[in-house]
Amino acid sequence: MVVVFLTQSIVLGRVVREQLDRLATARTDNVQWNLAQIEVDLLQLQLAMERANVEGIPALREMRKRFDIFYSRHAIISQSPIYAELRENARNKVRLRYFKAYLDQAIPLVDGPDEILLTRMDDLLAASDILHRDVRALALEGVSIFAQTDERTRGEMSSTLIKLGLSTLALIAALSGTAVILLRMYRRGKIAAEENEVMRNRFEAMVSSSLDAILVIDPKGQIIAFNGAATEVFGYEREEAMGQNMADLIVPEHLREAHTKGMQRYLTTGEKRVIGAGRVRLEALHKSGRIFPVELSISAAEHQNRTVLVSFLRDISKQVEDEAELVRARDEAQAGEQAKAELLTVMSHEMRTPLNGILGSLDLIDRGNLSADQMRYLEAIKVSGDLLLGHVNDVLDVSRLDAMDDAPQTAPFELSKMAQALLDSLLANAKTRGNSLNLSLCSDDLTTVSGDELRLKQCLLNLLGNANKFTTNGEISLEIERQKSNPDIVEFRVSDTGIGIAEADLERIFEDFVKIDSGYARRDSGTGLGLAITKRLVTGMGGSIFADSFEGEGSLFTMQIPLPLVEAGAHATPEINAKSDITAITCLVVDDNSINRMIAADMLRSRGVEVFEATGGLDAIEQSQKRAFELILMDISMPEVDGLEALARIRAGDGPNKETRIVALTAHAAPEDKERILAAGFESVITKPLTQRAIAKLIVASATSEEEKAGPDEIIALLGQERYDAALDEFKGDLRAFEARISDAHSPSEDLAQEAHMLVGAASVLGLGNQWECLRQVERAKEPDWTTAKAEALAAIRNADL
Repeated sequence: MVVVFLTQSIVLGRVVREQLDRLATARTDNVQWNLAQIEVDLLQLQLAMERANVEGIPALREMRKRFDIFYSRHAIISQSPIYAELRENARNKVRLRYFKAYLDQAIPLVDGPDEILLTRMDDLLAASDILHRDVRALALEGVSIFAQTDERTRGEMSSTLIKLGLSTLALIAALSGTAVILLRMYRRGKIAAEENEVMRNRFEAMVSSSLDAILVIDPKGQIIAFNGAATEVFGYEREEAMGQNMADLIVPEHLREAHTKGMQRYLTTGEKRVIGAGRVRLEALHKSGRIFPVELSISAAEHQNRTVLVSFLRDISKQVEDEAELVRARDEAQAGEQAKAELLTVMSHEMRTPLNGILGSLDLIDRGNLSADQMRYLEAIKVSGDLLLGHVNDVLDVSRLDAMDDAPQTAPFELSKMAQALLDSLLANAKTRGNSLNLSLCSDDLTTVSGDELRLKQCLLNLLGNANKFTTNGEISLEIERQKSNPDIVEFRVSDTGIGIAEADLERIFEDFVKIDSGYARRDSGTGLGLAITKRLVTGMGGSIFADSFEGEGSLFTMQIPLPLVEAGAHATPEINAKSDITAITCLVVDDNSINRMIAADMLRSRGVEVFEATGGLDAIEQSQKRAFELILMDISMPEVDGLEALARIRAGDGPNKETRIVALTAHAAPEDKERILAAGFESVITKPLTQRAIAKLIVASATSEEEKAGPDEIIALLGQERYDAALDEFKGDLRAFEARISDAHSPSEDLAQEAHMLVGAASVLGLGNQWECLRQVERAKEPDWTTAKAEALAAIRNADL
């Protein structure tokens, strides 16, 4: 036994000696490598310096990195105990001092600004060349010293190992104790293995109870695990699935080839597409042959020294059905909206066209020779026609506001004057119901404000009209006050002493087509859209509206709308007498409907316009080639050639009406229709029914666009010298401001066009023909004509003798 232990000790000694030799060799190799590497690091630093000299600042980052490496190598040799013997050599002490001196010289430059470092790069290169000899000598001598030291160390270790071999005999007792310890460790290991088995069983129980199907397949694609949920999903019992090829079992035939190729690609190249990609939607095959959608998540794992794929699958048939149902519901909703839009378009055209004939004819009837009964009948027709037109407009307004196609048109206006004029216009209706109308201006700063005057008027009309409709022998008040906490907000309060609204109905009165079932339903002949339109208008202006009411006592509606103050008189233009003598103009009326054509023609003739009629688009094109017109009023919906095509052909031709004002007269009132018409090139759009007011605006605009416009003398005679001079001074200021704006503009814009449009109106009113013409060109200028229009306008402005 002793011989056995002795033999084991000798063998152990030899093994220890070999290991120590390897350790000593590794240490020496590392030391010697460090010594040799310092020269390599210096050479790399020099190369980096030379590159920085050529490339400049971008290369300094690499140069500093090489310097830091070189510096750290010097630090190791200067400080590590391993190199103590090297440092004790006298020659090496001198070399290390040179080494340190070089680093002390270089460090301030390397850490300093890039520009200084670049200017001193040549000096550093020269110093590096000088240092290179010392570094090389240091490395060579260090290698020699450590070689001798290692040789001596090996001899000493050999002696130590011999002693160690003899001492191993004393370890026999320790080995016996170790055997006891190993036995105990074995017992503990066995216990741990049993615990692992318990854990494995628990994991398998979790897998078997999972609600998701879990399949584990080996590299050949065979199923090695198949839980209970997989049985429910795919219809196979566990015994049927185990050992079967997964592709043949649950992969549909049209996906089988792709699955096989994917498995081969993964096993051959390791490329993953579905594996580890998270949840992926695929199709799976049921035992019955039914193909159904599944959600798959698959990952790779190691099991018994081989790669297996663990797949989690979930049947998502119900989810896919629900999603398809949502898509169908969305499509049906969109189809309903489309049908609604088409219905509104048809209603707009088909109802406005006969209304145009009815209301237009009423405007033209000479009522001077009618009896009282006849006048009453005519008034009943007009009231009914206006009521029907109001209902049509309400429905179309809701559609337009829902589409949000109309942005608020912000401009300066006189708030207090607008409010007073509005109440004056409603006074007659209020008196017929025995109501009084009161206006209270609760703030002093309600003069000139910036906002959408037209929308605000419509909101106030709706609220005051409702108040009058549901109040009898009572009081209606409009209070206007600017908020002190937020001076840009103006608060409008419309109150009445009418029948009021039940508290339960206050939440829904702003909804579409809501008519309260109590007194409102008995008295209201409207569409139930007035308050809905009002709320949309207020919201569009960035404001808010809310209501408060007590049934039987009255109601209070409050609007809060941003209307900031602007400088008084901003953009104001003097008014012109609408009945002033104007040069007679010629107008071509184009409409395939004889009634509409007659109404428009008679309205124009009643105002002194020379009218020519065209029965359709082709007729309009032919007449426009024969003579010039100052205005063409054209219907849009016509057989054969519609208004859009007729416009395009007139503009494209070389006839006398290529630049004539062409205005669309149409029953299409939807926002998208108006946009399409204006985009085609029409100057403006008039929606049927045609009114005398619209005709008056057309005539005034056409008269002021003629070459023979009223001169300043005629305007002075009309306005008076004092008013004319005041208006002219304001126009000059606006004109100079506009000159500065277009001087800096490189392309046309909507803001410039709007500003030019306002100045065009002022110039025409003041009889300034040259300025009117150039400003109108700026208003209409597109990108290709901008430079010319801008130059002509600037010349006209600068040369104007105003």
